[in-house]
Amino acid sequence: MPSLPVRDGSLYYEVHGERGPPVLFVCGMGAQLSAWRHQVEDLQRDHRVLVYDHLGVGRSESAAPRPQVRDMAADAVTLLEHVGWDSAHVAGVSMGGMVSQSLALGWRQRVRSLTLMATHMGGFFRSIPPMRGRHAILDVLLRRPERRLGAVARLIYTPRYVEECGEEALCTELAGRFGSGLPFRTMWAQVAAVCRYRGARQLRSLRDLPAMVIQAEHDRLVHPAHSQRIHRRIPGSRLVRVPAGHAVQAHAPSQVNAALRGFVAEVEAAELGPAQ
Repeated sequence: MPSLPVRDGSLYYEVHGERGPPVLFVCGMGAQLSAWRHQVEDLQRDHRVLVYDHLGVGRSESAAPRPQVRDMAADAVTLLEHVGWDSAHVAGVSMGGMVSQSLALGWRQRVRSLTLMATHMGGFFRSIPPMRGRHAILDVLLRRPERRLGAVARLIYTPRYVEECGEEALCTELAGRFGSGLPFRTMWAQVAAVCRYRGARQLRSLRDLPAMVIQAEHDRLVHPAHSQRIHRRIPGSRLVRVPAGHAVQAHAPSQVNAALRGFVAEVEAAELGPAQ
């Protein structure tokens, strides 16, 4: 199993694909790298894809997980160096979107393009879900452990999607994504990191960075309006609206993958310049 020592632990990671533009995917809170399964299966055919578990999550180990978002971004930079990538197209969802913002702000030369999905700019008040999301979170917390994944499915997907796929099938998928559950101290360390993160004032400095914001229009965990705010903060960024819940990359993989493919191809073509 590939594992990289960092800070007070080690990162488990996987590299897929042998050719094409490099793409780094950054997981959201508590999620394991399997959360990007649909993207890996598609893009690895003609892209090099790097996925990993944050410290204290999945197969990554941590002795004392008390990270700042910038610490998690630094982990990603260390990982890029380890696999021999000078830079990559970076895509993050939810908390991973904040880590991706921090990576672009602190290590601009490492980021070829930035894709932010179902995320916000950090801070306590931005972390408060919409009212319908608060009710759904309460449902998650009050459920017995054996029924909790069903409540999670209803939180991060739309009711129609849960009905179409079947709650049992989604619970099986979520069990693979979250494993046996996030350790209590890791969960609260990540919650604290998100609440402490402040990216709003700095995002305008990314005006020269190709950026795409994917808005999950039916998100119950992160208000969709935050995607519009990020879009306005990053001059020249692209806003893509997807009719999906918070887990947009799993809920609408074909749309997300098509948007990623097109965006990365445009950036790569622009870097090559006009044909001679």
